[in-house]
Amino acid sequence: MPSSWPPPARGAAKEQATRRLDPYVIERFRADGPGWQGRIIGMLRKVMDH
Repeated sequence: MPSSWPPPARGAAKEQATRRLDPYVIERFRADGPGWQGRIIGMLRKVMDH
């Protein structure tokens, strides 16, 4: 795991990264309204914990 694992606490500095996602994934998260990017981050963290 990277040296930054576990993830930094909320409010900690974040690193900018560009990722390409399937249009369906983006459409599906956006359909649930504002905060869709944070929900993607939450799902990624959940998957990484398992």
